[in-house]
Amino acid sequence: TRGKKWTALFITAQHCRLCAMFLPKLQAVADAHADSLCVLAFSQDTDKDTHDTYRRTLPFPTIEFAAEERARDTLRLLAVAGYPVVFLFDEHGNLKTTRGKDLVLQTPYESW
Repeated sequence: TRGKKWTALFITAQHCRLCAMFLPKLQAVADAHADSLCVLAFSQDTDKDTHDTYRRTLPFPTIEFAAEERARDTLRLLAVAGYPVVFLFDEHGNLKTTRGKDLVLQTPYESW
């Protein structure tokens, strides 16, 4: 995330059909803004084998299973109840929006 203006944390899961449909749109935004946007994927699969298999299919850097287990409490605090979710952070690590998915779906890429 160093040198990037924005970091998007993509909360996803292998079994999530909506995530699979959303992924190409997020990839298009990431490609269009490669100079300013870093996307990190955070799989919510609770089985390590499923998690690791899914991680290998994602086009973004991912958070390892052990680290994800420690982060689940944080996601509960942020009220993550379904997928996909995209949190958008600025270059200082400040959470700017929990509605990053809506930005990806509704905003022309050029306006980021």
